[in-house]
Amino acid sequence: MKSWRRVMSKLLVLPLAIVGVVGSPGVASAAVTVPPGAAGHTCSEYQYVNGLQHYWQACAWADYRYVWFTANFGNTGSSDWRPDTVYVNYIKSGVSYTCYLGWWQEGSFNVPANSVTSTPRSACVLTRVPGAYAADVHINDSNPNYGVTAHSPTLQVQ
Repeated sequence: MKSWRRVMSKLLVLPLAIVGVVGSPGVASAAVTVPPGAAGHTCSEYQYVNGLQHYWQACAWADYRYVWFTANFGNTGSSDWRPDTVYVNYIKSGVSYTCYLGWWQEGSFNVPANSVTSTPRSACVLTRVPGAYAADVHINDSNPNYGVTAHSPTLQVQ
């Protein structure tokens, strides 16, 4: 009888353990690991600005030498899209950092009609050092009145 109770109690705990591990919002659950000398990337879900025609995402990238961060844009509309402001920054091991070249204001970043584009790699690039990185991107647009920040999942660079 004791063994039956023990088995049942373990069976009842098992789903909770699975939910705790699978559903945890910790770094390990969302991380993409990039081993030494390898390349990889991770991007947030798409954020939609004007219905489905203007969209963007925050991305973190690594290759054998660099780590960099971009905002990737898409425009399915028939005219160019110029977000009011684009800010591309990053988070390293939980601390936010500013990329001083990762800033476009007053519609200076153009997303051509019926195309995809991204901010230049050179706007927010670092020499590769092990750490936990994420892109920190903020987009403002006046049509509609829109201001959203998105973070990429963690890119664990070894």
